[in-house]
Amino acid sequence: MPHTALRDIPVLRRVAASPGRPLAALCAVGVGLAWLTRWAVDDAYIGYVYSRNLAEGRGLVFNPGERVEGYTNFLWTLIHAAPIRFEWDPLLFSHVLGSVCFVATILASHRLAQRVLRDDVLALVAAAAVAVNGTLIRFSTSGIETLMQCAFLLGALVMPLDRDGGWTRRIGPWIGASACAAAALLTRLDSALMLLVWFGAFVAHERHDPASLRRRVAALVLPGAIPLVAWAWWKLDYYGSLLPNTLAAKTGGSRVQMFLVGLIYLAVAAISFGAPLLIGRLRTLRPALREHRLLVPLVTASALWTLYALWVGGDWMEFRFLAAAMPALAIALAVMLDPIRGRSRQIALLVGLLAFSANHLVASPLSPGVQNPGAMNEGTRLLRITGEELARRFPGDLADPDRPILAVSAAGALPYFSRLESVDVLGLTDDYVAAHGLYGDFYLPGHQLVAPINYLVRRRVNLIIALDGAITPQPDRKNYRLSELVEYYPIADLRDLPPAATVLEIPLEFGSIHAIYARANPAIDRLVDDGTWREYPILRSPLSAACLQSDLTQLVKLMGTKTCPNLK
Repeated sequence: MPHTALRDIPVLRRVAASPGRPLAALCAVGVGLAWLTRWAVDDAYIGYVYSRNLAEGRGLVFNPGERVEGYTNFLWTLIHAAPIRFEWDPLLFSHVLGSVCFVATILASHRLAQRVLRDDVLALVAAAAVAVNGTLIRFSTSGIETLMQCAFLLGALVMPLDRDGGWTRRIGPWIGASACAAAALLTRLDSALMLLVWFGAFVAHERHDPASLRRRVAALVLPGAIPLVAWAWWKLDYYGSLLPNTLAAKTGGSRVQMFLVGLIYLAVAAISFGAPLLIGRLRTLRPALREHRLLVPLVTASALWTLYALWVGGDWMEFRFLAAAMPALAIALAVMLDPIRGRSRQIALLVGLLAFSANHLVASPLSPGVQNPGAMNEGTRLLRITGEELARRFPGDLADPDRPILAVSAAGALPYFSRLESVDVLGLTDDYVAAHGLYGDFYLPGHQLVAPINYLVRRRVNLIIALDGAITPQPDRKNYRLSELVEYYPIADLRDLPPAATVLEIPLEFGSIHAIYARANPAIDRLVDDGTWREYPILRSPLSAACLQSDLTQLVKLMGTKTCPNLK
């Protein structure tokens, strides 16, 4: 007689009953793929700039003397001061730490699924779904904190559960859960969303025993509150705010546009992971939710997290923002995969889901403003090369007043490797830009505003570098039209540049790049005078010659520009 459920297959039950080897294999596959596809997102280097300044005695700042919380991963950033202090490669350290956190995430997902579903086979299926998840694989070795948040969140969720899926009455596990919850919050403050739902379910279920509930709540809250209160006190004193500056920089645009872009982001994420293949199995969740009461807060927390992603308008990194909810969704997936409706159909479904997940290792999504890891890694590589070239041309220390000041649209690898003072024109690490930046006509995740030109002038910026890829120098070029520069720096009015501002073409190993030379600097002048860098005037008038419709790209038309009022 054919089996009607995965958990009824004898061989699976035997394997799942002693999960050590299969779990080790899953960890090896997941971490192996992660290591083979390791990469770096530019945002990782934003944190490394903060970490380096801390390690070198300047404090947790982006630029010396500017106290702005331009990161959202305090614990991750704090930890990375150690390898930098000992002159280790922080990216390699991130890759190793992220791989360890990925292993912890796989193991904790298995344990949580065991406790919630009370079935060894389904727990192994959930762990497998986590281990082969393309987004989790890629972001475990991306340089950012994604998997550390997942690991600490899962630790907080699973520690207070007994083997039979009940809330333990022992105090020790609650203290452990408190430590993991505090670490998750110190890693990313938005971890609170899932923690509140999960522990809210605990309070609701255990309210019949007030004395025991009070003891366990105290063990859950008090130990973790010590570092969290200290952190909050320090943030208020050091930065003057409990919330990071990045929140203002990323969520101040049109709510309607953010909602629509977030909706597209979630829809593309669902399609790209093969969710339509599971539509016919959604009805299996209803009896499972009745049978497994802890599945309810897990599904609720995942739903709340997707609403959070919708509220912030999605993200520009390929579905990294959804990673915290993915282990919980993997447990729900195990429930939906359990029924067997024909052997061939079951195999086809599993292969299809695996193919959709594996596609995230290589393919680019179809969501506006979202980049896949391959594109992001290439961008970071170009920024690193540019930063290393600037460091070679302008040696010295951050305290040297004669070195150029940069304005950058990618505030990670370029400032990190150049070691030059940098103004973040997107406002993530600059509180003035976050509060007074100019908004585009259309919302793109993480890139919805830019610094006004007059602010860059006040900051005495010498070079504006908004890397747009390599250019092909034209030997017969005489100047740059304003309309040729608006894609390079959209939204703002480039007519506000100082009258003497010019455009530089800087040769690098991958080609030449643009830079707007906004304020004179002797070291830059020497590079221009000896022909190392080529300089061109900016054609500003008449406007009919300085602004041509043919120069405007779709991006500029989407974002808008104040530079060329004669064009639409």
